[in-house]
Order: sequence, then C-alpha cells, then structure tokens
Amino acid sequence: MCDGDVTVEDVDRVDMHLSGKGQMLILFALTPGDEPSTSVLALFDVSDAPKLLDIAEAPSPFPDGHGWPSDGGLLHLSDSMDALVISYEHHNSNESAQEYAPVFVDRGKNSN
Repeated sequence: MCDGDVTVEDVDRVDMHLSGKGQMLILFALTPGDEPSTSVLALFDVSDAPKLLDIAEAPSPFPDGHGWPSDGGLLHLSDSMDALVISYEHHNSNESAQEYAPVFVDRGKNSN
C-alpha cells in the first residue's frame, strides 16, 4: 500500500481490434510514491457513458520500469481481435535484456 503520492503518466489510447463493440483500451504508467513505475491497462465500455470494465497490471520482469507498446505494437489474432505486445527493456553497464508480453481482451476482460 502506498501512503504517499501516486503519479499517472504516459497515458496512451491503444488502437486495436477488440472483441466487444464500443470498447477502448488505455495503457498508462502508475508510480506509487518512490516505488518503480508499473504498466496498467484499463478497459472501458464507451458505447454510452464511459464505464470501466476491467483494469490489470502488466507487471515488468525488471525492477526499474514499466513497459511500452513494442515497435510492431499489435499481433493480429483474428478479424475481430488483436493482441497488444508490451516490450520491457533493462540496461546496465555490461548487459541489456528485453522481454515481451502479449495482452488481449477476452469477453470484456484483459488477458495476459
């Protein structure tokens, strides 16, 4: 639990095919106090007044940052569904590592 300030930044609407009509996926970085940032996905029903359907953390395998949409961005799963590919990078003085996590919406819920 965070007793201090929480910062929300790097808010991005993800343009992808979703299985439900009138849905929007938002990706943002959440930083609780002095803790490392984490990536958060929020799924909204926007067919009427916006309504939050689901929210999920996309945990980073590295302790020092949140993920970003990968350069390719989307993985086409079917005519009505894409998966968002999140890229995580970690660099230090003598090595670098990169990992990917696919995320998609299944029956109105984020799945990863």
